[in-house]
Amino acid sequence: MSLNTEEIDLIISELDIEGALIQKIIQPDFSSLVMTIYKTGIKSNLLISLRQGKTRLNITSKLYGKQKKQQRFEQFLKSRIADSRITKILQIGKERIIKITLSKAYEDKNNGTTILWIRLWGGNANIIVTDNDMVILESFYRKPGKKENSGEKFFIPDNVSNNKAEEKKYQIRNFSRNEDDEQPFNTFIDNLYRHQEEDDERKNLKEKIDAKIIKKLSLLKSSRNRITDEIKKSNNYESLKQYGQLILGSKHLIKHGDKCFKTENYFENNSIASIELDENLSPEQNAENYFKKYKKKKGTEANLLQEKENILTRINHLEKMLESLSTIESISELKKILEEHELKKEAKEKESIPGLLFFSGKFRIMVGRTASENDELLRKYTNGNDYWLHARDYPGGYVFIKSLKGKSIPLETLIDAGNLAVFFSKGRNSGKGEVYYTQVKYLRRAKDSKKGTVLPTQEKNLSISLDENIINKFLNKEKELL
Repeated sequence: MSLNTEEIDLIISELDIEGALIQKIIQPDFSSLVMTIYKTGIKSNLLISLRQGKTRLNITSKLYGKQKKQQRFEQFLKSRIADSRITKILQIGKERIIKITLSKAYEDKNNGTTILWIRLWGGNANIIVTDNDMVILESFYRKPGKKENSGEKFFIPDNVSNNKAEEKKYQIRNFSRNEDDEQPFNTFIDNLYRHQEEDDERKNLKEKIDAKIIKKLSLLKSSRNRITDEIKKSNNYESLKQYGQLILGSKHLIKHGDKCFKTENYFENNSIASIELDENLSPEQNAENYFKKYKKKKGTEANLLQEKENILTRINHLEKMLESLSTIESISELKKILEEHELKKEAKEKESIPGLLFFSGKFRIMVGRTASENDELLRKYTNGNDYWLHARDYPGGYVFIKSLKGKSIPLETLIDAGNLAVFFSKGRNSGKGEVYYTQVKYLRRAKDSKKGTVLPTQEKNLSISLDENIINKFLNKEKELL
């Protein structure tokens, strides 16, 4: 409920701001204005709220922060009324219109007396700035249709003093006073609306976080289902190893040029196995091909299982966050959670990327495990300012740290990525290794080389001793992923 005329009258009677100097002007959002005023050694913040259902004018104890981008009306007021003095404040008749007259120590035709007209009319609230001749200089909400635009004349409604308006009787709402019976109505109003607005803000933040988590969960569950299907398709790789062993065990029976070899499969109750052969290869080479296929499929399954585990960890964390959301009352904590989700939205990668995805603080770390994943991450998921890491002298996966605008990569994140580079390389068993790193823009593709092969320039070196705690926080669910 907005202030009624009687309540506005009481608030103005309590304000001691005539003669006060306007020192600071802030527009914290798209419906409020705060002016810091100074009088007799005391600073106060005068709040004007145009929010529907909560229109009011009062001294507030709440600290309002600036918006990232200075608003048009805020800029105008700073240039026009900063360092002005409030010479008069009054309510016009029985209407919810307040007139604040301002003047500077010096007056000229371009910047003399200024009047703030504050209209607290619920759905039609506004702050209109005029000169002494009622010519509109600027308004909080520009309304050309109502002729509330720069250069137009501002008119007070004709019925502000008529008898019908005078007959309306408004009641000042009951408010609790303290033991000394000294709490002003202004303080009661400030506390009342501040708590209401905090409740509204809390509810709004929770709804936004809830929507983002549900959307993220939907994407993650789709990725989980896809990976589950891929695992089912790749789980027949043991037969490839068996075929290789059967070929080696019966190689004396295989003739050069054979395209197929039939034999009893003692791994499967001596059932007959029909094994395809490459007619141009020897039995040993055919067996080696089956062993390679076996290792590749086994590795693919291991990678898929690891990726699925990573996704399940994230799903579990988000579901717990969703459950606990109702118990979080701190607005600053809710803002922090929302900001973290927004930061992750800035990255354009999908929730499921080639390879593995981890988080080190606010930074994304992407890991490719195969030549194809390395190549795809490099071509589609990185930009020039991202960082590339690779174990020196060992084959292995590419590790990328996604850059964040205006933020440098902290040492902790670099060490995290370095550990992953060694862990996902052939040098893992040695427990340590050298890692070189550079920005993606300093990578050059190697001509006539295997897919994903690059030549780094301007690289730096990082000596890494594998840290079990770092690896565990990524691979054993100790890292809370958002």
